[in-house]
Amino acid sequence: MNVACAADVPAVQPTFNYPIPKPRTLVRSNTILKHCQCKQMGYGKRALQQLAAYYMGDIPCLDETPSDDEDKETTGKADSLHTETIVPRSKPPTLLKRLTEVRPEHLDYLGTSFGLTEELLKFWKSQKYMPVYLSQKANELTGEHSCIMLRSMQDSSWLAAYNADFRQRFSRLLGRCFRKLPASLALSTLLNDSVKINKPVLTKQLIEQYLSGHDQSRIEMYCRQQADYRLLTDLLVPMANIVFHTKVKLKLEAIQQVIFVAMGFQMKDVDDIASELTLPGSQILAKFYEACKKINAALNSVLEVTVAKEMGIEDKISEVNTEEPMKQSLQEELTKAAKDLERKQRKELSKLMGEDLAQYRIKGSDLDWGQALKSSTEKQLVSVKSGEKRMGEDSKEIDELIETHSNNKKKKKKHVRNQ
Repeated sequence: MNVACAADVPAVQPTFNYPIPKPRTLVRSNTILKHCQCKQMGYGKRALQQLAAYYMGDIPCLDETPSDDEDKETTGKADSLHTETIVPRSKPPTLLKRLTEVRPEHLDYLGTSFGLTEELLKFWKSQKYMPVYLSQKANELTGEHSCIMLRSMQDSSWLAAYNADFRQRFSRLLGRCFRKLPASLALSTLLNDSVKINKPVLTKQLIEQYLSGHDQSRIEMYCRQQADYRLLTDLLVPMANIVFHTKVKLKLEAIQQVIFVAMGFQMKDVDDIASELTLPGSQILAKFYEACKKINAALNSVLEVTVAKEMGIEDKISEVNTEEPMKQSLQEELTKAAKDLERKQRKELSKLMGEDLAQYRIKGSDLDWGQALKSSTEKQLVSVKSGEKRMGEDSKEIDELIETHSNNKKKKKKHVRNQ
């Protein structure tokens, strides 16, 4: 690893016009060199971890005797340049020393600068570095934008303010000089899971700053499939700001976040996003519709909570939920439901057992079934004599039954008259 002091990292201050507490000392990591066969094996991350641990004092110096340079530094603070005497060193220092033999210098933060790519950004973010600057003009040779990332060693409040301001400015510039950046790279630059980012909580007042009542009704119409997505074209920027710059209970998929960055901040069309993500446009719109439904639900929940607070309903609900204990536990409720289901199944089984199932039996002897199965190989049909005749199969039998019944009635009438 090549480590050197940097003069370009403090130059970020004029860019942001934000005061930095002085004095500030830093170490900048220029390059990390390793063997070509040792790539993607974690050596670079381990080297940066050891560097941060050294300057944070996690690797103590075992040599308690102060060096000549430290003596001169402590005794020569009051001397001026006019009274200083320059003499050759009696004992020149060695080029390389163990970390346990060297006392670390006091540093305020570590820094690095590189051409912005997805792999390098992911690597430095994993080591808790935060982006604070991105050049608006790309390099003429590589086509990459120069990025500066910092990691605080002591108090990180000022660095968090730097990063918050960078995120706001970067999102506003995505539609201009950073429009050609891949949407996935822009999203990775905006988000940083390794560092806690302070965001304002989404409230009714904050929603009204981004969206009016008519805007919210348009979002509601689109979520109900009563309008086209082009109706929300002018609302993509405030909706993206709500998603990425406020603290809201909202979980979007990675592809949905990429789509909102591309459509909301970079002003890209659906066709451009589809070609960039190698997905059909219909799928892009489907993911966008699902994200809009989630955003609409989150906005409605915030407004409902605000109205409940104003009406005093939330206090009563919280009292019921917290003070009154539950009548039964979850296990007891599941056991009761299982018993009710078992009781219903027993009733249905008893009904089936009480019916005469003999009426559904199939007639025929073993000999009949054997002959039917032999003859059914070609016809795929089985016919067996049941041995019983069903009512209504033969029209002649029905006519005979009707005639005998009518004759019996006539005989009875004649017998009564003779008496």
